Amino acid sequence: TVVETVTVSVVPSPSKPTTWVAPAQMTDLSAFNITNFAGGSQNLRIVDDLSTNSSIEQKPTDSNSSDTTEAVAFEVSDDHSSNNGSLTVWTNATSALQILYPENSIDPARKPQGGAEFYAVPLDLSDSNNVTLEYSVFFPQEFDWVLGGKLPGLYGGHQGCSGGDAATDCFSTRLMWRKGGQGELYLYAPKDKQTDSLCNDPQSVCDAAYGLSVGRGSFVFTPGNWTKVRQTVILNTPGRQDGCFNLDVNGERVIDRTDVYYRGIPLPPSEPPSSTQINLGDNDSKKKESKTASSHPYKTSTTSPLSAHQTHPPSGASDGGFFDTGGLLGGILRRNWPVDQEVVISENTNDKQQSLGEVTSDTDTNTDKNDNSDNTDGPPSLGNALQGHPANSSSSQLPGFIGLFFSTFFGGHEKQYASPKDQLVWFKDFAMSKN
Repeated sequence: TVVETVTVSVVPSPSKPTTWVAPAQMTDLSAFNITNFAGGSQNLRIVDDLSTNSSIEQKPTDSNSSDTTEAVAFEVSDDHSSNNGSLTVWTNATSALQILYPENSIDPARKPQGGAEFYAVPLDLSDSNNVTLEYSVFFPQEFDWVLGGKLPGLYGGHQGCSGGDAATDCFSTRLMWRKGGQGELYLYAPKDKQTDSLCNDPQSVCDAAYGLSVGRGSFVFTPGNWTKVRQTVILNTPGRQDGCFNLDVNGERVIDRTDVYYRGIPLPPSEPPSSTQINLGDNDSKKKESKTASSHPYKTSTTSPLSAHQTHPPSGASDGGFFDTGGLLGGILRRNWPVDQEVVISENTNDKQQSLGEVTSDTDTNTDKNDNSDNTDGPPSLGNALQGHPANSSSSQLPGFIGLFFSTFFGGHEKQYASPKDQLVWFKDFAMSKN
């Protein structure tokens, strides 16, 4: 009898990465793995080796130019005399995202379009209940805070957890600046499930219509200096008020909550609808809307108008279209584009601000004379619509982490929140980790 021994070696599957750090130097946003650029692409640039307290200077329009677009171009002025000689500079060893907030802008869904908003999944968070996001933000010395504005955070469940969403099956943890640069967590989560201790906290405002203001004034953004923010979110046990939110600012713990309700127990599965309706419009049917899209304003050519059932995003020119491999997104959005969804792509040279898949309203925003209003979100985000996810829908799946919600703009959706002038803010040092 011959006995043969066979040794089987099991090769372990490669482990998933648990950390992500944005490259120090970037020429596009491919490292972020953007899944949906919801608005304001023309307000974003990648810059380096620039003075961060630079002022904005409008370039004169070339009367001989054949370009008929009304998009306004900006450059950074070398005149720093208004800043009393104080100068903060980073070198070309580090890139930063420069965001423009045009004069009179409020949010990316209105005219003029302010700030920028995109969703990204640089790290697979599907199996994590404990995630940390960090980045640095720079407000110049002359920055006018007005009444408030949004800053990036994490999100889960589905896109569009903002703009008045009921947040019954999603959550988002953006930050906000308030009047005078006061900071806070601006939380979207089930509003009627939060603890009394959270909502009765003197630094909390539980707004039933929009997001929850948590830890308002617990720290202050200092203009003229980089502020490093690091948020850690630990999801609650489904149906319990035991979720955590920690925020460190420049290495100091400023918010430490252990009673946050991010998600409930999933509902029983229900029969799916017969077809998915894609609606790029505002929920207010009385508003006149226009669906527009364009390539990035810093490229040298434009795309032709087209309207079709797209199975991929509109191709930009080979010299740097927004969706091309060499464009700002580095071609990263192409593989994530929804299939067989009707998206109207048009080039409207009469609009000052344009962006992919955006809906803007010609109707003026309502004015609320109460400066302490907490109605600080604009219209519902387009994230749900572009993903075929109806707003405020219930889910049979347990909401979990998805990724980065890069969202920054003034407001608020009332006029008193608008930026009084063209302003710039810079972001860098993005990192994410599964704990």
